[in-house]
Amino acid sequence: MSTDDLARRAVDAVCAISGDHPGFRAVHAVRLDDGRMLVLADSRGLGERVVAAFDGPRARFAHLSWQADNARAIRPSPQGRYYAIFRGEPRSVRVFTRDGRTVEPNEGTPRAWAVAWSPDERWTVLAASDGVWMFPSERPRGPV
Repeated sequence: MSTDDLARRAVDAVCAISGDHPGFRAVHAVRLDDGRMLVLADSRGLGERVVAAFDGPRARFAHLSWQADNARAIRPSPQGRYYAIFRGEPRSVRVFTRDGRTVEPNEGTPRAWAVAWSPDERWTVLAASDGVWMFPSERPRGPV
């Protein structure tokens, strides 16, 4: 699939949700283990970014600007059950399940700027300038 095709599909996903057609271009794409593709798209001239998820040609969901604001990259976990959206200013990272739900530790999302997962994805680690948070990926608010 070409970047133009990805951009068109991201635009279609965003338009289906917002009803608007600002014109987007794909700037980054990653594939999760099951064939799901995540596309980071940038609006032309408006400075807005979105992340859209696709299963083949079908859009599944999209993170609109309030979740993808200043996004610069997407990183999948080793087995593709999670992914992280890295943001520019302020520098931060947010973690999501493959279905787009936010993953946060008990303390809430710290100003993390790096993420790592255990090879089996049972653990997620977030790093920030004031500490490191390690928590169970499936139940981030549960006891460690």
